[in-house]
Amino acid sequence: MAEPRKKTAHILLTLPGKTPVSLELFPAELWPGQPGAVAGVFRVRQGGRWVRVGGEKYSFLPPAAVGELVARLLGPLTGDAAPAEEPRPELPVGTPVRVANGGRAPDGTLLYDCTRTATQPHQGADGRWYVHVLLFGRGLVQVPVSECRR
Repeated sequence: MAEPRKKTAHILLTLPGKTPVSLELFPAELWPGQPGAVAGVFRVRQGGRWVRVGGEKYSFLPPAAVGELVARLLGPLTGDAAPAEEPRPELPVGTPVRVANGGRAPDGTLLYDCTRTATQPHQGADGRWYVHVLLFGRGLVQVPVSECRR
């Protein structure tokens, strides 16, 4: 189905002996009200299908994650093997965790909010594991599992 929204960029990767891969980037602002739809991130279509991170209907990728997606697609050309899959982290829904809130104490140490996981860990387009947590004043926020402290 044709996409009526105006794309920001279109990348066509043609590798020897492979079917060409099309990546279309749409600015997240075209989906107002969706979680994660902020300026500077993109919704990506690969081969006419939306890239869905963690099974979410609307997934938005920062430029670095788009770059990692392109790098992963170029892997066979450069001889790079696909990175080894990390096993799903053991972090069930409701696990108490601490997440950095962006603030710092007067001595420079990071400040953390205590919360609980709201979802099972899911793997992002960048290959990292993420989990959603509920943060005061920010709502449901996706954070890398590596940044969650128990």
